[in-house]
Amino acid sequence: MQPSQTIILGVPGSILQQSDLPRNSLSGNIVIAEGVTGIAEGLFENCKRVKSVTIPASVTFIGERAFSGCTGLKQPLVWHGKLLSGGNARGALVIPDGISQIASGAFAANEKLTDIVIPASVTHIAPLAFCQCQNLTRVVVQKRPHGGATLTIGENAFQECKALTVVTLPKAIRDLGGHAFVGCQALATINLPENLKKIPEGFFENCASLTAVEIPKTVQEIGSGAFRDCSALTDVRLPESLTEIPEELFENCTSLTAMEIPGAVQKIGSGAFRGCSALTNVGLPENITYIPMELFAGCTHLTNIRLPEGITGIGENAFSGCKNLIDLAIPQGVTYIGSRAFSSCALITSMDLPPRLGIISAELFYECRNLVHVKIPDGVIQIGDRAFAYCSLESVDLPESITSIGDGAFEGCALTSIVLPSTVQYLESYAFSYCTKLQYAVLSPQITRIERETFMNCESLVAVVFPDELTFIGYAAFQDCSSLVSLTLPYKVRRVSDNAFLNCKNLNYLLVPETCIVRYKTLPTSCRLFFY
Repeated sequence: MQPSQTIILGVPGSILQQSDLPRNSLSGNIVIAEGVTGIAEGLFENCKRVKSVTIPASVTFIGERAFSGCTGLKQPLVWHGKLLSGGNARGALVIPDGISQIASGAFAANEKLTDIVIPASVTHIAPLAFCQCQNLTRVVVQKRPHGGATLTIGENAFQECKALTVVTLPKAIRDLGGHAFVGCQALATINLPENLKKIPEGFFENCASLTAVEIPKTVQEIGSGAFRDCSALTDVRLPESLTEIPEELFENCTSLTAMEIPGAVQKIGSGAFRGCSALTNVGLPENITYIPMELFAGCTHLTNIRLPEGITGIGENAFSGCKNLIDLAIPQGVTYIGSRAFSSCALITSMDLPPRLGIISAELFYECRNLVHVKIPDGVIQIGDRAFAYCSLESVDLPESITSIGDGAFEGCALTSIVLPSTVQYLESYAFSYCTKLQYAVLSPQITRIERETFMNCESLVAVVFPDELTFIGYAAFQDCSSLVSLTLPYKVRRVSDNAFLNCKNLNYLLVPETCIVRYKTLPTSCRLFFY
């Protein structure tokens, strides 16, 4: 066997940079020249064929991840008490006492390491120190002596250690980095220190085997997404010291069935319980004033929930897809409800909207297929696009404050008649299309246009009361209204667009002003057209 080559790198008085390395991949024994003062960040990263590195006393600075992924090193590389690389460590490893830091990427992508014991002398585990150690199953950080130095764990320190099942941490922890255990899909047990103040963002994200976590009472803050995608999590109790629930905290925790939010909580972040498909019961604290967007979106087993009386707003998609939600009372003080807030809540049958609501947002009750009753309060000025599309509304009382009805607002409903208030100025496209039971429609005197497909496929429609100010009938506005027999259009109508009455097979009489332009393919062949 040929001896490994030795390569001397660097210029005295300088920091070793990428430009100092040979063009060919590094291998063998690396000697850094005496007088070199530093080693640049990530310089030897993933140099798997390097066998040893000699660092002179002149070096005072080594950048992050300088030796990350150097799994070919025959011995761990230590510099001034900092473990720069674990080298080709395999099996169970006990890091010697006296090491103070474990560098970023020191054991990154080591596939042979299975068990590691970290001594009490270590005060800092840097970001990504053990990331992607695919076969690492156990981590034990030894107990600090009384009065000993505290430990910090950097961001993503154990990221995607997919076989890691047990982690033992000491009580003396000063800081935990975000996403420290993200993707540790086998992690089932971890002890959090009793004096912990904060659980950072994404800390346990995608720990798919984690079933229970005991959060210390001292915790005052939890970062966003800390338990996101913990699909086996069933038991977690939040400490009473919490004042805020961050966004996406329990997103896609598909085994979580119940949650009691502490009474001191004043704010809940968006998507905190999004996709918790097994969640049936949540207790909300009285202090909150806003239900944020997507808070319970996709919580398909949520059956009922009580909203605190102090709520003033409900965000977009807040309860979207809660297909088993049966009963929900909206507090009287609510002034805003975002789009799709209750879309696809298939079991809701009745809803009384709060008295101070000004706008019914787009798709608010879209595909609430069992919704048969809704109370719209005085003061509402606008009904948004597809707000009630494909509900089972048989009737609706519209207040005299409404000025605008959006695209497809009542599309596919079970309405049998509709009377638009005199205040309505705009009736947008598809507003009542596919209302197959609709028989009578009375339009507002302020409407000047019937837009495209407004009443398309209203196959039971027999009578329409047009406003005197009407000037325009859009494309396919009454297409497939097969129960229409005769119609007289107001004197100011100037245009009837293509297919306006297409397939109205029983329409045999249409009277229009002499100045009106009736487009080709507007009428069924059996219809007689008269001008006045």
